[in-house]
Amino acid sequence: MRRWLGLLLVLAMASPSWAAVAYVSGVANNDSSSVPVTLTLTNVVGSGGNEVIACFSWRKNLTQVMTGATYGGAAMTQIATEIATSGGAMACWRYENPSGTQNVVGTWDAAPPNMQGVAMVFSGVDANGTPVGTSQTGIVAGGTSLSATITMPSSGMGVDCFFLRGNPTDEAPGAQQTSRHTAETGGSMMLACSTEPSTGDGTMTWSWTTNYSGYTRAIPLNAAAGGGAAETFGFRLRVIQ
Repeated sequence: MRRWLGLLLVLAMASPSWAAVAYVSGVANNDSSSVPVTLTLTNVVGSGGNEVIACFSWRKNLTQVMTGATYGGAAMTQIATEIATSGGAMACWRYENPSGTQNVVGTWDAAPPNMQGVAMVFSGVDANGTPVGTSQTGIVAGGTSLSATITMPSSGMGVDCFFLRGNPTDEAPGAQQTSRHTAETGGSMMLACSTEPSTGDGTMTWSWTTNYSGYTRAIPLNAAAGGGAAETFGFRLRVIQ
C-alpha cells in the first residue's frame, strides 16, 4: 500500500533594514575668558526616539580635564577624553533620545584660559543599543593637515571635530565631508566639525595653509535597525512508503 505524505514547509525570514543616520542641527560656542569652569551650549533641540547628541569640547590648557557634561541637567556619557601635547585637552560626550530644547553644559576641573564646544543632534541612530563605534584620533605638531580614519557603519555616519592652536581662514574638510560648525577664540584657537555619509571611506581630513598644531577626533554613529519586509519561501516534501 502506498501512502502519500505531503509536508509543506514555509519559512518566513525578516530582512532587516536600517534608516540612514542624518544630521539634524547643532550649536557651537566659545569663551576666551579665564573665569568660568563651564561652557554652555544653549537651545540644543532634541525630539526623542533614535536621536543622539554628540558633544565635543576642547581647551588650550594641557593640565586641566573636563569632568562632566549634561543635557538639561541630565548626565551625558563620555565617549573619549585626551590631552594632546601638540594641541590641547579634548573630551567628547553623547546623550541618547534627547527631548525638548535644553542647554548642554560642559564642566572643567578649573577655569581654563580658552575653551570651545559644539553639540550636534543626529537622527536615525541606534540610540537604544550601540549608538557609537570606535572613535579614532589624529594629531599634528605643526602642519597643514590632519586626519582620522574610522570604520564606517552601514547606513551610519561619521562625525568629527578638529581643533587648532591658531585661527586659519581657509580650513577645509575632505571632499567626502560636509562642514557643519566652526568657532574661534580670540584668534588663538579654533574648532571645526563635519560629517561624512556611510558611502564615504571613513578617512576624515582637514587641511589649511599655515603651520599650526592641532588635534582631531572622529566618531562613527551606528544606524538604528528598521522594520524590513518579510521574505517567504517554501518547498513541498513528498514521502513515499
